[in-house]
Amino acid sequence: METMKTALFFIILISTVLIGNCQTIIPGGSVSGTWTMAGSPYIIQGAIMIANDSTLTIEPGVMVEFQGSYKFLVLGQLLALGNPTDSITMTAANTTNGWLGIRFENTASTNDTSRIEYCKIQYGKAIGTSPNDCGGAFYFSDFSKAIISNSSISNCYADDDGGGIYCLNSNPNISNNSIKNNTSDSGGGGIFCDNSSPLIISNTISDNLAHDGAGIACESSSNPSIINNIITNNSGSNCCGGIFCQNSNSFISGNTISYIPSDSTGATFAGLIGAAVNRGVLYDPSRWGMSSPPNQGLPEYYYVANPDSNAGQFNQYSKVLHEFSLDGLCYGHSYDDYFSQAAALSVNSGESVTITVLSFE
Repeated sequence: METMKTALFFIILISTVLIGNCQTIIPGGSVSGTWTMAGSPYIIQGAIMIANDSTLTIEPGVMVEFQGSYKFLVLGQLLALGNPTDSITMTAANTTNGWLGIRFENTASTNDTSRIEYCKIQYGKAIGTSPNDCGGAFYFSDFSKAIISNSSISNCYADDDGGGIYCLNSNPNISNNSIKNNTSDSGGGGIFCDNSSPLIISNTISDNLAHDGAGIACESSSNPSIINNIITNNSGSNCCGGIFCQNSNSFISGNTISYIPSDSTGATFAGLIGAAVNRGVLYDPSRWGMSSPPNQGLPEYYYVANPDSNAGQFNQYSKVLHEFSLDGLCYGHSYDDYFSQAAALSVNSGESVTITVLSFE
C-alpha cells in the first residue's frame, strides 16, 4: 500500500510539472487552425505565415512570444479574439531586439476579414530594408479587410514610418484602441497613412514620438476619417505632435488634441494640429499648385506652390486663420509662409493646451 501511495504521489507531481510548464514550440513556417489556452505560451522560433485561404484563430488568454526578429505574415485570415477579461498577448522574448510585427502584404481581398480584438501587441520593431522598416506592430499593404479594436499597441518602433501602424493603399478599421509609447524615426509615431483612408475612431493615441506627426501622419492622397480620438502628449521632433497631413484631405471631427510641454523655458506648438484645418477648408483645391497672385483674378484665399514675396505672393490661408481665431493666434499648418503671420501656438512651461477639433472636412 505504501508503494502504491508513493507511485501515485510521483504521478501527480509529474503531471503538475508538465501542466505548469505547458508550451507549444512553433519553429516557423505556415500556421493555421486554433491556438488554445491549453497550448499557451506559443514560442515562435522563426518567421510564420498564414497561407492564402487559411485561417488561424487565437483564443482568449493565449500568449505568443517571438524569440527573435521574426515576422508574422498574414496572407489568409487572422482571428485573434480576446475578450474584456482575458486578452491575447503578442510580445518579444528580447524586448530590445523585438519582433517584426503582424504584416498584411498584398493579402488577397478574397479572404474574409481579419480581426484583432482585445489584444496586447508589444515590442514590434520594423527594422531593415524597405518595406520591413515600416509598421512596428502592424503593416498593411493593399489590404483593407481588417479590424483592430479594443487592443493596446505599445512600445513598438519603425526605422521609417508607422511606429505603431502603417497603411499603404489600405483602409483598415482602427477603433477603441490604446496606441501608446511607439516611435517612428520618420512619420506617424502612432499611425501612418500613405494613400490610405482608414477609419480611425475612438482611440487614445498618446506618448508617441516621431519626426513628423507623432500621433497620426497622413500623406500622399490619404483621406482617413479621424473621429472622436484623444490624441495627447505626443511629440514631433520636426513638426506636429498631434496630426500631420500633407497632400491629403482628412475628415477630422470631435477629437481632443493636447500636449503638456516639458521645456523649462516654454514650448512652441508648431502645427499642433498640423493641417487638421487643411487647405481645402479655405479655398478651392482645384487651384492647388497655381502660382498666379491674387491680383490676376483668382480668389483671395488659395495656395501658391512657390510664393514670391517680392511679387506679392503669399499663402493667404494663414492670414485667414490668424485674423479669425479667438486669441489672434494661428492653429493651422506649421509651414504657412504668409509674411509676418504666426503659424504656431506658444505657451509657458507647466501649462497644458487642449484643442478640440470639430467637423473639418
